[in-house]
Amino acid sequence: MSDDYEVGYGKPPISTRFKPGKSGNTDGRKKGSQNISTLIRKALEEKVVVNTGGKRRSISKMEAAFLQQSTKAAGGDLKATKLMMELLHASESHERGGQSQADLTPAERRARSAKALAILKARIEDDDE
Repeated sequence: MSDDYEVGYGKPPISTRFKPGKSGNTDGRKKGSQNISTLIRKALEEKVVVNTGGKRRSISKMEAAFLQQSTKAAGGDLKATKLMMELLHASESHERGGQSQADLTPAERRARSAKALAILKARIEDDDE
């Protein structure tokens, strides 16, 4: 090792640096460990028991979250309404193969929003019964 190399912050000793062609994680991800999207999906698929209309039923956490947001939206919560509309448009876009809102005319957007609100209202009324 040469005497003129200064060891310090951002300058590790040459002997401890990664060798060319070797990464810092030679073992890679542990076998059986899951990525974040898998963990989130698993958590949202777990079942919870809810009471709707005096009846107990088991639904996924994801469905429970959507029901809560739709109830808030029906109660006049603008943030919840906006979120539900965005989710609905995103799911419709996914089903159509990726056509975005920007590709629609204002009349088409209004019609879709009216349809989405009608669906949301019907779902909330069904839950109330």
